[in-house]
Amino acid sequence: MTHQIRVRRALALLLAALLCLPLAACGDKGSGKIPGGSGGERGATEEKSAHDGLVTDGIVVDRTVKAENGCEVHVSAHLPQLNAGSADAQAINLSIEGAYVHLTNFSDDELGKYFGGDVTISWESRWYGDIVSLVILEEQIDAGSHYSVFHYDFAQEKKLSSEDMLAQLGASESDYAASVTRAAVQTFDGMFAGGSTGVGGGLTLLRAKTAGVAAEGVNGTPFCVDEDGSVTAFATIFVPAGAGWTERPVEVSFDYAAKPLTASDGMATASVAADGSVTVRFEQRAGVDLSRYGVVCGKDYPVSGCFGRYEKLFVGSIGPDYAPYLFLLTERHTVEYASLLSGADLDALVCGGVCYDIGTEAEQTVEAPVIVDFASGKDAMGFDTVFAVDKAGKRYDLSPAASKLGAFVPPDMTGAWESEENEGTRYTLHIFSDTVVGLEIDEANDAEGVFVPYTGFMGFLGVNENGLVYRYTVTGPDGNDITGAMALLPQWEMLYVRAAGGEQIIEAKDGPTILFRSEG
Repeated sequence: MTHQIRVRRALALLLAALLCLPLAACGDKGSGKIPGGSGGERGATEEKSAHDGLVTDGIVVDRTVKAENGCEVHVSAHLPQLNAGSADAQAINLSIEGAYVHLTNFSDDELGKYFGGDVTISWESRWYGDIVSLVILEEQIDAGSHYSVFHYDFAQEKKLSSEDMLAQLGASESDYAASVTRAAVQTFDGMFAGGSTGVGGGLTLLRAKTAGVAAEGVNGTPFCVDEDGSVTAFATIFVPAGAGWTERPVEVSFDYAAKPLTASDGMATASVAADGSVTVRFEQRAGVDLSRYGVVCGKDYPVSGCFGRYEKLFVGSIGPDYAPYLFLLTERHTVEYASLLSGADLDALVCGGVCYDIGTEAEQTVEAPVIVDFASGKDAMGFDTVFAVDKAGKRYDLSPAASKLGAFVPPDMTGAWESEENEGTRYTLHIFSDTVVGLEIDEANDAEGVFVPYTGFMGFLGVNENGLVYRYTVTGPDGNDITGAMALLPQWEMLYVRAAGGEQIIEAKDGPTILFRSEG
C-alpha cells in the first residue's frame, strides 16, 4: 500500500500541473515549517552547536518557471548533505540527490509541467546523541505535504534504518505500529471533529484509510527522534479535498496512558484499560437470553478500532428489543460507538467510528455540538434509546447516527474484484449496494476444475486498523450458510481483504491479506 501512495503522489503532482487554474496557481502561496528540530527551515540557522558543519545545505534551487496554463511557478528548494566521507554517508547524499534530480535536470518547460503550483522544499536535522535524522519537507499547493527521513550515525559512520532507530529506543516494530496508528487517527479526528453534516460515510472511509497506512508501521510512516528521545512520526492523513491525502507530524508515545473507565447496563459491561484497550463482558440477567445471540457470558471481548482518548463510557439499549450499544466520549467531545451484539458471536466487536451527524436533520449544523454526557430514555416512538447531552443540557438521540452506516458501502468498493492467484485458487468478489449490501464470492481452482459460488449479503460493523469491517452471511451451492466477518479497504483501485472473525471463505495463504484488483 505504501508503494501505491508514493506512485499516486507523483500522479497527483502531474495532474495538478495539468489542471491548475490561473486563480489557484497564480494566487496566494502557502508556507510551512517542520516543527521543532535544529537546522531551521530551508537549512538556515544562526544557532551554533557541537554538530555545526556536519550537515549543511547541499543542492539549493531557486527557479521560476511557467506552468502549461501560463502561470508562474516558483520552485524553492534547500536539500541537505552529510559532510562525512563514509560510504553510507555518500549513499544517503546520492539518495537525496536522486529523489530530487528533476530540480536540476529538468528544463523549465519540464519542471513547469511537473509542478502545478509553487513548491517549497526545506529540511531539518534532529539529533539523538551522535545520530542525526534528516527530515525533508516538500509542500505544494493542492498536493499536500510530503516528508522524507534519513538516519545516520556519525559515531559509527553508518546509515540506520527505521528498525535500527526503534532498537535504539528499545521499542518494537509492533509498538511503533500501534502507537502511530492511534496518533494518526486522533490527528484525523481532530481535523474533522466538527463532522461535516451528511458526509459521515465518506469521513469513515478516509478514517479507515488513515488507520490502514499507519498500521503498516515503519513501512508506511517515517519518523525522527529528538535528543530527549521523543518521537515525531509523519503520518499520512486522508482528506476529502485536494490530492486526497497529506502528511502531518504526530507525536508518538510508547508509554501511552489512558484513563481507566467502566460502564454497564447490568448485562453488558465495557471497560477501558490503562493501555487504552477496550473490552466488553456480558452477564446473563432475567428477561433476555443472551445465548441466542451467540455470546459467552463472563468472557472478555476486545473491541478493536478504539483509537481515541476517552473521558466517559455509556452502555444502553436502542430499539424495541435488547440491543446494547457502547458509546465513548473523547477528550475532543466527539462520540464513538459500537454495536455490542452485531459481531460478538464472531469475536469481531469493532468500534463503528465517530458519530458525525448527531441529532435530527433539523438539529444538525455545520459545527457539531459539544457533547459532555450521555443519558438513557425513550425516542419519539417510545422505544429505548441513548441521548448525547451537550454542555447546555440539550439532548440528542444517538440512534440515527449509530445506525445510519448499517448498509454503508463506499462507491469505490462496489463492483467486481478478482484476487491474485493464491496457491492455485483465485477468488472473484462482487459487491453491490441497494437497501442491503449484496455479496457474491466465486472460488475457482482451474487446476482442479473446481468452481464454487457463494451468494448473500453483508452489513457494516465498524472501522479498525485493517479497514472497514463487515459481517457477512453467504449461501453455498449445498444450501448451507456461512457467517463470518472480513475487513475491506479500497485503495488505489485495489481492494485489500483480511479475515476478521467467524467462518472464512477467502483464505490467505501468503500473509493475512489478499489483494484484489478491479475487473472494471
